[in-house]
Amino acid sequence: MARPAPEPGRPLVFVSRRQISGTSGYAAKLMEHLSTVLWHSGDSTDLPDSFWVSVQAAWFTAHATNVLEPLLRAGHDVVVDGWLYKFWSKLLLQGYQRHDLETIFAEVRKPDVVVLLSSDAGMLYDRQGRGFRASELGMHAGYTELNRASFVTYQEQGMQLLEQLAREYRWPVLAIGAGEPVDETRDRVSALVTAALATVGETTGQDGSAYSKEATA
Repeated sequence: MARPAPEPGRPLVFVSRRQISGTSGYAAKLMEHLSTVLWHSGDSTDLPDSFWVSVQAAWFTAHATNVLEPLLRAGHDVVVDGWLYKFWSKLLLQGYQRHDLETIFAEVRKPDVVVLLSSDAGMLYDRQGRGFRASELGMHAGYTELNRASFVTYQEQGMQLLEQLAREYRWPVLAIGAGEPVDETRDRVSALVTAALATVGETTGQDGSAYSKEATA
């Protein structure tokens, strides 16, 4: 049964997908270890994709249950900067089958709304320069030379998979042009989130009791 539309002034909060639990000391301690493994240990092909899949599934499970759920129970709508779909797109490029990923991540909370931000990969590389991790340049996808060309190809292929999901699930896709001011992008994303919030009375969260708003880019 769908929840009624929120009352005016219902809190909307932003949470990073890398946020560690603030309500459980036990969960926070374990999430700190997972965070170190995922984002602060460098890049290497020494461990197989199956290892990283397991760690990512553990992270998103902990985040959903110990970061998102307390906020949802408190009556907040929640916006998250990305969820598991970008990671899925990389794994699909690396040979995983979608049904395998759906099984592994079956118990992870899924967003009620996703906004896909799309932009030119070459523009992104030129804007950030050499600040990309080897994994973002395609290291795990078998590229031997990690450079602008590998980044553009790898990221464009991943975006194509995300756009397929967007068509399937009817996600709004927001194309960001070269040189678009941050404020303009913010306002356009805000308009999409506002429109999504207006449908809260018509939509049911996956557990039938809690409703979240999460955006992924």
